[in-house]
Amino acid sequence: MGILAKMKARASKNGKSNMIKKGSYIEQKGGDVGEFLSRQLQPNLKIIEKKKIKVITNAGGLSPLSLKEKIEGVVKKMNLNLKVAAVYGDDILGFGRSKSSFILNNFDEDKPNIDIGRDVKNPFKLLSANAYFGAKGIVKALEKGADIVITGRVVDSALVLGPLMYEYQWDQARKNQKISSQRYLDLLASASLAGHIIECGAQCCGGNYTKWKESYISGQDGWKNVGFPICTFHENGDFFISKSPNTGGCVTEASVAEQILYEIQDPSQYILPDVVVDMSNCKINEVYKNCVRVENVHGKPVEKNAFKVSITYQSNYKLQMMLLIAGEEAYMKSVAVADGLINKFSILLATLKLDPFIKTNVEVLGSEQGHGRFSRTRYTSREVMLSLSFVHASPKALSIISGEFAAAATAMAPGISGAGTGRPRPSPLIEYASCYVSRDAIKGFMSIGDDITEEFWDPIEEFHVTVPTRASVSQFVSLPTIPSYDPHVFVPIKLLAHGRSGDKGNHANIGLRVLNPSFYKLLCQSITSSFVLHTFHHFNPTSVRIYLLPGIHALNILVENALNGGGLASLLTDRQGKTHAQILLDQEILVPLSYVRPLLSSSLQVSSKF
Repeated sequence: MGILAKMKARASKNGKSNMIKKGSYIEQKGGDVGEFLSRQLQPNLKIIEKKKIKVITNAGGLSPLSLKEKIEGVVKKMNLNLKVAAVYGDDILGFGRSKSSFILNNFDEDKPNIDIGRDVKNPFKLLSANAYFGAKGIVKALEKGADIVITGRVVDSALVLGPLMYEYQWDQARKNQKISSQRYLDLLASASLAGHIIECGAQCCGGNYTKWKESYISGQDGWKNVGFPICTFHENGDFFISKSPNTGGCVTEASVAEQILYEIQDPSQYILPDVVVDMSNCKINEVYKNCVRVENVHGKPVEKNAFKVSITYQSNYKLQMMLLIAGEEAYMKSVAVADGLINKFSILLATLKLDPFIKTNVEVLGSEQGHGRFSRTRYTSREVMLSLSFVHASPKALSIISGEFAAAATAMAPGISGAGTGRPRPSPLIEYASCYVSRDAIKGFMSIGDDITEEFWDPIEEFHVTVPTRASVSQFVSLPTIPSYDPHVFVPIKLLAHGRSGDKGNHANIGLRVLNPSFYKLLCQSITSSFVLHTFHHFNPTSVRIYLLPGIHALNILVENALNGGGLASLLTDRQGKTHAQILLDQEILVPLSYVRPLLSSSLQVSSKF
């Protein structure tokens, strides 16, 4: 969203001609994903019309009405009969500034709320503020006959939940008492989990997959022709994940499980606008090659009458420098160069009576810096990339030090070469924050064609259901009896489990699933908060939370405040925690010796291709 916000800000310089007015709602152009139309949609519009395919996308980004206009123009030019709808109203920055005061409530009680009203002098240079809508607007568009639905900011899973709610008429079935409230919530939750699994494309089809060799050499040209997911959803709430025929990659229990664990935080409380998903006891099983069934997903009512709001704002400016450093003691030379440059630049700023740096960051890529104290190559690598990042309130100050950057190659360590990108330039530091706003304070709209614009209100509903208590892991898993004489040895976690990681704001989210259910309790006993804190100590996390998913024999781990601010605000190379699962899987835990022989034999089964 930060990238789209910057695009929108650049487009705003064109003034009023760059605005779309729809009733009282004004949208600024320039914040949509235009490539979706040119690369994906336009080449397929004729077959979409011929086969009566419905297309639903959130490529509207920050300007859904703008993308709707572009698509309608292409449809008219191609003489096709397709109705295009836009779901909008999530852009509360413009809506809020039409009022004298409009409060965004901070999730963190220690931080102040933000007033974006027109009469308020706000220190934030806000670029965007968008509420996460659910599926209701998509349903309304489909009910009005839309063939293509363009949304702004919606939760990704709503793109799947919306058409399923429309197709199976769940709202009507509940209203007519054909299904109970709990059954209704379970169906919404199951559809939302289906959306979560396929929302990242090939990630459930062998992309970003721990067992990457299995995906790479899968046949059908492997990654060169990787398949994208297909979700077949049944009326009873069970669904099947498969992929396009004659494509590479793989759909397995493991690949689907990794995506279930991806960036979910608490698996029993995955909060969405339409439903709270409890996937902690969901079940998966491979029914045949490249087809996995998912079932036993439960739903809970949404309790907070609010929408989550994501805001982006410019805080300061940043500058990043890269140097290739080769030869013996490459890591030590890099540390010395970084120390020399930071001190040299700091003295220069003081001499010019400029403020000191707000923040600096040093990374030596190629030295396994992400592994911290567990690095094996820090002092043996003979080629590394030094990454230096600086944050300052003034782009002028950063431009001055950029001009001094070349001194490192001639005045410091031997074996230095530039990164090939020329003199680095300062850029705005875009930060992200999450707030919430009352659902009563904003309006959602759906516009189709030229003359139909309808408001949709999305209040939370009251459900009279009983929420089951969560069971402990010991109720689901039994550890085989280990003889008292059985000694223990250290083995890497990757022989017991596979996993995937990502981010939740400034937190790293790591999901682990055992390779054999008999390992589950052992893993739960070994992967403790203190163990994870020790592993990621060098990222300065504040705490660790661990959640259980006994249904798929998995753990979900939240490493809090470990991403240097997270997202665009972070100065880390891995600002989204994508490497953290691989780091954790490489750690060793104590395992009974009786487990080790079969583990070692399975780990030695490597394809001849490698």
